[in-house]
Amino acid sequence: ARRHDTRFDSKRRLTCRRRGPGRGPRAGSDDGLATTEIAILFPVIIAMVLAIVQAALWAHAGAIAQAAADHGVEIAALLGSDDATGIEAAEDFLRNAGGLSEAAVSADNAVDSELVEMTVSGSYPSVFGSLAVSATATTVRERLPET
Repeated sequence: ARRHDTRFDSKRRLTCRRRGPGRGPRAGSDDGLATTEIAILFPVIIAMVLAIVQAALWAHAGAIAQAAADHGVEIAALLGSDDATGIEAAEDFLRNAGGLSEAAVSADNAVDSELVEMTVSGSYPSVFGSLAVSATATTVRERLPET
């Protein structure tokens, strides 16, 4: 009950080979290899794409937080301005820019301090839920020149 593989060789002669375990045209073939490779690589490719998207979301949220902190600290450092005015300006910036949820703006500077510092923190939507971002800006307070 052995099966035979009948073929023509290169000179059009009829040849006959026995097929048994490990023999025949399918022995050692690559049939199904591409499917296996795709099944293994597909999750890796998806993870890489999600990592790129996550990095872009993180960079965007960080840029928004930094810009809000910069705007708020510049307003707070103006002559005759205070921390509350800067915090209000930073919060207004965040409302207009969007992207951050649960945003918090903080500044605790003495009125006569030379430097003004402001911190903006919040969370941003991500591939894996919601992650936090924070940014701090510092600048010199404006003063009238002493005469």
